[in-house]
Amino acid sequence: MHRLKAHLALEESARRDGNGQLLSRLTGEFHVLLAEMHDNSLLMDIMRRLVTLSRLIIYVHESPLAHVCPEYEYGDLVAATEARDSERAGPLMIEHLDHVQGGLRFAPEAREDLDLGNVFTSPKV
Repeated sequence: MHRLKAHLALEESARRDGNGQLLSRLTGEFHVLLAEMHDNSLLMDIMRRLVTLSRLIIYVHESPLAHVCPEYEYGDLVAATEARDSERAGPLMIEHLDHVQGGLRFAPEAREDLDLGNVFTSPKV
Protein backbone atom coordinates (compact mmCIF):
# COMPACT_ATOMS: atom_id res chain seq x y z
CA MET A 1 0.00 0.00 0.00
CA HIS A 2 2.94 2.29 0.65
CA ARG A 3 3.91 2.26 -3.06
CA LEU A 4 0.38 3.26 -4.10
CA LYS A 5 0.26 6.12 -1.60
CA ALA A 6 3.70 7.35 -2.67
CA HIS A 7 2.56 7.16 -6.27
CA LEU A 8 -0.55 9.22 -5.48
CA ALA A 9 1.74 11.87 -3.95
CA LEU A 10 3.68 12.02 -7.24
CA GLU A 11 0.41 12.42 -9.15
CA GLU A 12 -0.67 15.24 -6.83
CA SER A 13 2.65 16.99 -7.36
CA ALA A 14 2.32 16.74 -11.16
CA ARG A 15 -1.27 17.99 -10.95
CA ARG A 16 -0.23 20.92 -8.73
CA ASP A 17 2.64 21.79 -11.09
CA GLY A 18 0.36 21.62 -14.13
CA ASN A 19 2.55 18.93 -15.72
CA GLY A 20 -0.11 17.18 -17.80
CA GLN A 21 2.30 14.94 -19.66
CA LEU A 22 3.79 13.58 -16.43
CA LEU A 23 0.34 13.26 -14.87
CA SER A 24 -0.88 11.25 -17.86
CA ARG A 25 2.01 8.82 -17.52
CA LEU A 26 1.56 8.53 -13.75
CA THR A 27 -2.18 7.88 -13.93
CA GLY A 28 -1.47 5.02 -16.31
CA GLU A 29 1.23 3.63 -14.05
CA PHE A 30 -1.21 3.64 -11.15
CA HIS A 31 -3.20 0.88 -12.83
CA VAL A 32 -0.05 -1.16 -13.45
CA LEU A 33 0.92 -0.79 -9.77
CA LEU A 34 -2.49 -2.15 -8.76
CA ALA A 35 -1.92 -5.16 -11.02
CA GLU A 36 1.58 -5.70 -9.61
CA MET A 37 0.09 -6.01 -6.12
CA HIS A 38 -1.45 -9.31 -7.22
CA ASP A 39 1.86 -10.76 -8.41
CA ASN A 40 0.19 -12.12 -11.55
CA SER A 41 2.41 -11.78 -14.62
CA LEU A 42 -0.49 -12.24 -17.07
CA LEU A 43 -2.54 -9.53 -15.35
CA MET A 44 0.48 -7.19 -15.34
CA ASP A 45 1.11 -7.78 -19.06
CA ILE A 46 -2.54 -7.15 -19.93
CA MET A 47 -2.63 -4.01 -17.78
CA ARG A 48 0.53 -2.60 -19.38
CA ARG A 49 -0.98 -3.11 -22.83
CA LEU A 50 -4.32 -1.61 -21.79
CA VAL A 51 -2.63 1.41 -20.23
CA THR A 52 -0.65 2.07 -23.41
CA LEU A 53 -3.76 1.86 -25.59
CA SER A 54 -5.81 3.88 -23.12
CA ARG A 55 -3.25 6.68 -23.02
CA LEU A 56 -3.42 6.92 -26.80
CA ILE A 57 -7.24 6.94 -26.85
CA ILE A 58 -7.45 9.50 -24.05
CA TYR A 59 -4.85 11.75 -25.69
CA VAL A 60 -6.66 11.72 -29.02
CA HIS A 61 -10.25 11.84 -27.76
CA GLU A 62 -10.24 13.61 -24.38
CA SER A 63 -12.63 16.52 -24.25
CA PRO A 64 -10.79 19.75 -23.41
CA LEU A 65 -13.46 20.42 -20.77
CA ALA A 66 -13.11 17.03 -19.04
CA HIS A 67 -10.66 15.64 -16.55
CA VAL A 68 -10.55 11.95 -17.36
CA CYS A 69 -9.13 10.85 -14.03
CA PRO A 70 -10.43 12.98 -11.15
CA GLU A 71 -7.81 13.15 -8.42
CA TYR A 72 -10.01 11.80 -5.63
CA GLU A 73 -10.89 8.55 -7.41
CA TYR A 74 -7.51 6.87 -7.02
CA GLY A 75 -7.31 7.82 -3.35
CA ASP A 76 -10.77 6.34 -2.76
CA LEU A 77 -9.76 3.15 -4.59
CA VAL A 78 -6.57 2.84 -2.52
CA ALA A 79 -8.55 3.31 0.70
CA ALA A 80 -11.07 0.63 -0.32
CA THR A 81 -8.26 -1.72 -1.36
CA GLU A 82 -6.37 -1.11 1.88
CA ALA A 83 -9.54 -1.87 3.86
CA ARG A 84 -10.08 -4.97 1.69
CA ASP A 85 -13.57 -3.62 1.01
CA SER A 86 -14.45 -5.24 -2.30
CA GLU A 87 -18.10 -4.19 -1.98
CA ARG A 88 -16.93 -0.57 -2.07
CA ALA A 89 -14.01 -1.00 -4.48
CA GLY A 90 -16.11 -2.52 -7.30
CA PRO A 91 -18.58 0.38 -7.55
CA LEU A 92 -15.70 2.88 -7.22
CA MET A 93 -13.94 1.27 -10.18
CA ILE A 94 -17.14 1.37 -12.25
CA GLU A 95 -17.60 5.04 -11.34
CA HIS A 96 -14.01 5.69 -12.40
CA LEU A 97 -14.51 3.96 -15.75
CA ASP A 98 -17.73 5.93 -16.27
CA HIS A 99 -15.79 9.17 -15.71
CA VAL A 100 -13.13 8.09 -18.19
CA GLN A 101 -15.73 7.24 -20.81
CA GLY A 102 -17.68 10.44 -20.12
CA GLY A 103 -14.55 12.53 -20.65
CA LEU A 104 -14.00 11.25 -24.18
CA ARG A 105 -15.42 12.71 -27.35
CA PHE A 106 -15.41 10.66 -30.50
CA ALA A 107 -16.22 13.47 -32.91
CA PRO A 108 -14.90 13.08 -36.45
CA GLU A 109 -13.28 16.53 -36.61
CA ALA A 110 -9.52 16.64 -37.04
CA ARG A 111 -7.40 18.05 -34.25
CA GLU A 112 -4.42 20.07 -35.34
CA ASP A 113 -2.95 20.17 -31.84
CA LEU A 114 -2.17 16.43 -31.70
CA ASP A 115 1.43 15.41 -31.24
CA LEU A 116 1.36 11.64 -30.83
CA GLY A 117 5.02 11.67 -29.85
CA ASN A 118 3.91 13.21 -26.54
CA VAL A 119 1.85 10.14 -25.71
CA PHE A 120 4.83 7.83 -25.60
CA THR A 121 7.61 10.19 -24.56
CA SER A 122 8.57 10.08 -20.91
CA PRO A 123 8.55 13.60 -19.49
CA LYS A 124 11.45 14.92 -17.48
CA VAL A 125 10.68 14.86 -13.78
